[in-house]
Amino acid sequence: MERNVISGIRSITLGAAAIGIISVVAQAAPITILNPSFEDRNTNYNPWAFRMVTGTDSWTEDTGNVYVEYTGASLGGTQDGLNDVLFDQGAYGKFHQTLTASVDTSKTYELKWLGGTISTGTVQGGYIVRLYAGANVVASLVQNPGDLSVGTLSEKTLNYTPQPADSGLFKIEVERLGLSGPQSGSVNGYVNVDNFRMNETAVPEPASMALLGLGASALVMRRRRMA
Repeated sequence: MERNVISGIRSITLGAAAIGIISVVAQAAPITILNPSFEDRNTNYNPWAFRMVTGTDSWTEDTGNVYVEYTGASLGGTQDGLNDVLFDQGAYGKFHQTLTASVDTSKTYELKWLGGTISTGTVQGGYIVRLYAGANVVASLVQNPGDLSVGTLSEKTLNYTPQPADSGLFKIEVERLGLSGPQSGSVNGYVNVDNFRMNETAVPEPASMALLGLGASALVMRRRRMA
């Protein structure tokens, strides 16, 4: 009887430790992105006139025609305001933001945003989101016309697990694509993006994973003995 009680206490202790590890490991922490939903400026008195301005919008327009647009109403998804970024039809564009966070190889990363088109007709090309670590592209996601939600914005996700050699500050880059890559000529249709969010999650250490497995095994063995 005494052995069973001690065994039960040990199983409960190990199980509780395992649950604690799961709770810690599963917690994602946000990474700061400045002006992630492009709401820093009031554009509602002229929705088409505002080119992205370096310094004012916290993002940098690299080339082309990138607009911070006032939509007048939420386009859907988890959009938290009335502004978004619009790549005008017939125009190429690219913009970016370099973050203050740098790569930590003991963590995994998740970048989310909203994307789609307000066009109701044919959209040519699409866009690509690239995630940089230092000068290197470490993850990217291409959205072709068939991937664009029409008349609304839908959530997109880019996951990144660092390699041992990865290092440097993160940079998020968004570029309009045409029929055969980066577009320098005329294309039909608009492309819209909004609400960039990025999280980091700690990867469990081998010792923590071993304890987790030990706790789970102990619970299984205890249940079998009681059966």
